[in-house]
Amino acid sequence: MDLRALVAGIAEVDLTGDAGDCHVSGLAIDNRKIAPGNIFGAFQGFAANGEDFIDAAIQAGAIAVVARPEAIVEGAVHIRNDQPRRLFALLAARYFTPSPAFVAAVTGTNGKTSTAELTRQLWRMAGLNSASIGTLGVTTASEQVKTGLTTPDIVTFLSNMSGLAREGVSHAIFEASSHGLAQYRTEGLPVSVSSPISVAIISIITVTWTVISRRRCGCLTRCLSQMELLWSGPMTRSGRARSPAVQWIGASTCLLSERKALR
Repeated sequence: MDLRALVAGIAEVDLTGDAGDCHVSGLAIDNRKIAPGNIFGAFQGFAANGEDFIDAAIQAGAIAVVARPEAIVEGAVHIRNDQPRRLFALLAARYFTPSPAFVAAVTGTNGKTSTAELTRQLWRMAGLNSASIGTLGVTTASEQVKTGLTTPDIVTFLSNMSGLAREGVSHAIFEASSHGLAQYRTEGLPVSVSSPISVAIISIITVTWTVISRRRCGCLTRCLSQMELLWSGPMTRSGRARSPAVQWIGASTCLLSERKALR
């Protein structure tokens, strides 16, 4: 895929360097996994700064680097943005296509894994080619591959989703952790319905009802607890409003169910 075609139409893109004949062969956020033609995502983290590995990524063959405007990029196209994680995720979502026709997500502290796995099994029993991505790994009717994280990094996540679609999976559900949402690990697969609730089994009912009604839309079911909101803010309504997951579904239809811990 041509680099200019990949970034076309994304308002946040600011390119420096010659992108004329750049052909994108993939994306990576680990400089040790860079292959010639890759786009490298250089992000500031808690334990390390990806910008420290820009030179190594370019030497390994990276043709472009997504990083803050302040980052120093020499010898490759610098795709500058104040939120490089998010922009990198948007580019990855364009690159890793297709995806399953129906994608559902479940988030919260308790019940994500059970909800995802039970939903996948319900879909399978209904005769649908289904899969799940989460704590158990990438699970289909025939195999299970570990990823090591509840919500894998954006490249692993979207490449797996694309691979599932190419294998004929039509229905997929994934676990969206607060960490994953805050770090844009699930960006690019839109959700259109959210239901913040406290009992995980209702999540299964919501997702299954959506499938039965054959609605081609994403469905985010949410189970909130104190531990989950520690990641994003205090246990107050204002804290909940700053939650990455709430921001993620801000444009979606939202059905609210209060609980004492949130008051």
